[in-house]
Amino acid sequence: HDRVLGYPVVLVLTGSSETPTPLLLGVQLALYVATAWMVLALFQRFDPPKQWSYALLVLLASPPLVEKVYVAQTETLSGFLVTMSVTAFVLWLERQSTRWAVLSGVSIALAAITHPVYQGLALLVPLAYGAWRLKKNGPRQAFKTAGAFVVGPLLILGALVGHNWVKFDYPGVTPMLGWHLSTKTALFIDELPMDEPARAPLMQVRDQQLVEGESHTALTYFWQARYLVEPELGLQRPESDNYMLKLNLKLIARTPLGYANAVGNSFVSYSMPSAGSLATGDSAILQLLMTLAHFGVALVFACQAIAVAGMGIARRLGSEPDGPFSDRRAISTYLAALGLIAYTFTVTVLVETGIARHRSPIDPLILLVTFAGAWMAWTALGPNSKATQNPLEPNV
Repeated sequence: HDRVLGYPVVLVLTGSSETPTPLLLGVQLALYVATAWMVLALFQRFDPPKQWSYALLVLLASPPLVEKVYVAQTETLSGFLVTMSVTAFVLWLERQSTRWAVLSGVSIALAAITHPVYQGLALLVPLAYGAWRLKKNGPRQAFKTAGAFVVGPLLILGALVGHNWVKFDYPGVTPMLGWHLSTKTALFIDELPMDEPARAPLMQVRDQQLVEGESHTALTYFWQARYLVEPELGLQRPESDNYMLKLNLKLIARTPLGYANAVGNSFVSYSMPSAGSLATGDSAILQLLMTLAHFGVALVFACQAIAVAGMGIARRLGSEPDGPFSDRRAISTYLAALGLIAYTFTVTVLVETGIARHRSPIDPLILLVTFAGAWMAWTALGPNSKATQNPLEPNV
């Protein structure tokens, strides 16, 4: 199947394989409420004042974030699973209980079969923390840590990959990677050699989508192009995906500046507001207000990231910032959430179209990092901190 099986299973179990049912919307609402609760619980590790928690709750309950609950798409389920993985990972760091490591790995694996962007995370997390344990505690503890995180991915992803390998001769969760890379090469497939058999059908569909397509960008033209390319090449799936993967990689190597430009466009698109007509009611005023709020949060996110990085450097130089920055639980939570945000951003922008909808599963974690970092900066650099007090005056 082109699509991974995570969300289709939910559709079948809720009787929504033909059209969304109230049960599906109820399940997605429950999942989002659980996601918001986990984010608020993680935020308490920074010991914030109640007003900050209330403000975070208001944003978590805002229309742009809740909108995805009422649409039959993977974002609500993906958001719950990645937030669960971060929460379980933080609890493992705090309690060193194997069950939390297993739950974190299982959550990542389930996220990977819900949205393929997370399949790399299932490998990176065990490797990263196995290496950390190897340096700190030796090979035995490293193997135990990596094993606890990898048991879920091995059972869940291993079963799916093994099934696809045996039955379809394709060792992966979905055979669409080669085609998805076409979103990065759409505007320079003209650079393909003239004797490339896929060149003519690809250009035919690309040009048609530029003129007649809904977005007039042709970024997702490959969905239509594959039905022309596969007969032209005499290939069936997943052989056509392997062919397109090699073709697109060669094209990117041949035109790196074009690829860089496509990545830059994806970055801009990824950073845009995700609110649709359900959230705004097609009101121009609401669209403006939500856009201003979105970029206000983005500005605070950027400022707090710079401030927290600066405090980290200062601490390495011997300083001891006030507040939660010196709390190991808080820093672990901040880095775990920030790491997942960075991973999702990197993979989505480098491989996918990078539309704002692909960011929406991690929007609650972005709010968590924004509020947590801002509070850490405020306590460490605010008017009542040691860093801003006159050393000649007594600390009253």
